[in-house]
Amino acid sequence: MQEAVKRVIKKVTLELIYEVVEERTRELKEEIASLKSELQTHRQETKAEIASLRQELLASRKETKDDITLLRQETREEIASLRQEYKEDFRALNARIDQINTRLDQIIHMLADIKR
Repeated sequence: MQEAVKRVIKKVTLELIYEVVEERTRELKEEIASLKSELQTHRQETKAEIASLRQELLASRKETKDDITLLRQETREEIASLRQEYKEDFRALNARIDQINTRLDQIIHMLADIKR
């Protein structure tokens, strides 16, 4: 009879242990599933954030490219304007030099006439 009681106690103890293990296993599986779900949510949020940052970077890159294009155009226009100003200045300077040369020629002729 004592053997039977020992077996029954052993059997009940094992069943209790199995129940506790099964319950804890179930809890751990639920926790793992919850963590997986949370991880998936974080992954999706991270992917969305990366996509958003990528779009911002592309927009910023386009803005920078547009700014560079605009600056190039402004620089070209400024260079063209300066060239035009220099051409006008050189024309005016050449005209003034021609006037001085003409005046010097007149003076030289007058001096030559006076000397004769």
